[in-house]
Amino acid sequence: MAFYINAYNAMTIWGILYEYPVASIQRIDGKRTQFAIFDDLQFWDGESYRSLNGIENDVLRPLGDPRIHFALVCAARGCPRLRNRAYTADALHWQLDDNAREFFSSHSRFHISRITRTVRMSPILEWYRDDFGQTDREVVSTVLAYLPQRDRQWLSQHCDWKFRYLGYDWSLNDQCPTVGVKLAAIPYRAYSIASPALKPFKNLVSRGDNEFQTAESCDSCDAASCQVPELVPFAPDEFMTDTIPDQL
Repeated sequence: MAFYINAYNAMTIWGILYEYPVASIQRIDGKRTQFAIFDDLQFWDGESYRSLNGIENDVLRPLGDPRIHFALVCAARGCPRLRNRAYTADALHWQLDDNAREFFSSHSRFHISRITRTVRMSPILEWYRDDFGQTDREVVSTVLAYLPQRDRQWLSQHCDWKFRYLGYDWSLNDQCPTVGVKLAAIPYRAYSIASPALKPFKNLVSRGDNEFQTAESCDSCDAASCQVPELVPFAPDEFMTDTIPDQL
């Protein structure tokens, strides 16, 4: 798993640098560039050629560990951070746990409005909904262990919350952008802010009930039935650690 995560991130960086300056990875689509980065850029892994989409969907996702979505980097501001060290087999589980905690510590990827009782998360969890759970409550339960402590506590004490997805900023996560890249990134950032409000008016493929309705049952439910269980089915107990392993 570590090998393919490293390969994915390295290929992404190479593709971005090859076409730089570019405002977003979405612009490397094969129409305006020499190749479509997610499908045309490939490497030989010893058995077959793998594209970015192939690594993610054919190799990593079938392994059943949704934490990969907090490690695969597409160089957009909305994606997870790029670690300054490669993933290794010995430290992989700690690295994935650390990535997940860092991902949900960002207000742009997760936050709770206690006034409106609305839980908002990155659309990455919507795009790969099958990897996190079939219902909103299952999605929250899957990632609960990686949320900030005060938010975990709040969720365990309340059942009458709604669930929404945030917008996604596809602009390039460029730490030193040129003036042209800055200007070209403005529409991407603006859309990431406006898209959640526009979503109800768009005829997108339905993913079912996009909010957890509890008004009817919550008036009479007890605390135990309301709680979101602290379940992390993809993280074995022996790898749930807050200490940095010796290998790092």
